[in-house]
Amino acid sequence: MPSASRRTLLATFWLSLVFVAFGQQAGQPLFRFGVVADVQYADKPPKGKRHYNESADKLRACVADFNRRELAFIVNLGDSIDGDGRKSSADLSLIAGIFHQLSCPVRHVIGNHCLTVPRPALLKELGLESSYYAFTRERWRFLVLDGMDVSQKSPEGSKQAKEAEKYLAKNPMLSPYAGAIGEAQLTWLCDQLAGAARQKQRVIVFCHHPILAAASSPAAILWNAAEVEALLVQSGCVAAWINGHDHKGGYAFANGIHHLTVHGMIESPTGGNSYAIASVFETRIAVEGMGTTPSQVLEIKP
Repeated sequence: MPSASRRTLLATFWLSLVFVAFGQQAGQPLFRFGVVADVQYADKPPKGKRHYNESADKLRACVADFNRRELAFIVNLGDSIDGDGRKSSADLSLIAGIFHQLSCPVRHVIGNHCLTVPRPALLKELGLESSYYAFTRERWRFLVLDGMDVSQKSPEGSKQAKEAEKYLAKNPMLSPYAGAIGEAQLTWLCDQLAGAARQKQRVIVFCHHPILAAASSPAAILWNAAEVEALLVQSGCVAAWINGHDHKGGYAFANGIHHLTVHGMIESPTGGNSYAIASVFETRIAVEGMGTTPSQVLEIKP
């Protein structure tokens, strides 16, 4: 009888064959986009599975692969850097420079580690006017959310910082590495979902943090995850929520929405990698995983 490791390799091999065959028989996608999560670069010694100073080369290899394909855009799901005191700004500039080598647009998401660089400088380096925004492709609307809007990283004395204090006062066990979608952002989200529903667009939401414990570790989810999920379900137009943050990855399907946690590049093995390419069809999203990120097909209603 084959060993457990050999059985795992065989299962992965056959899953890859099925995935490729399925894609070949299904015709051409409407468009494809790349996804990468938790690069978490820093020029410092490794800690456990996290080899921080290997992430820059892994990202370079990832970008080179993306550039060989016809992709509409790339989504960076946040935590581009780990944070290393005064070195954080230089680390961010290095990683942003690698993303600049992409031959298609990159859509950046704000992660908790990103905010080791002050928010104004972070947004400027990433070329963002706002930490949450929308863009469209074909009949799809993509919403990028800022899960650290209300958090312990909010500017001191700000409305968001005061909101964070209230959250923590009610529940001091909340993760300091997560946050909440603030009032203004929630209003914006409702408007975007209503607009998508009126225009009969399908929606994919990108955020650094998950909102469903079944797709991640319970401690990793947004502070107001239930409120946000209720808005998505009520809209009736959201196909998927795609996030990073929990490096081990995860997946769940609930209330008509796929919840996909992308494996963190930072914890991929030395010599390996972790990222994905999503092919969007009328009735499914085929996720082709690279390295430690698994492949899967997300069926959606037309």
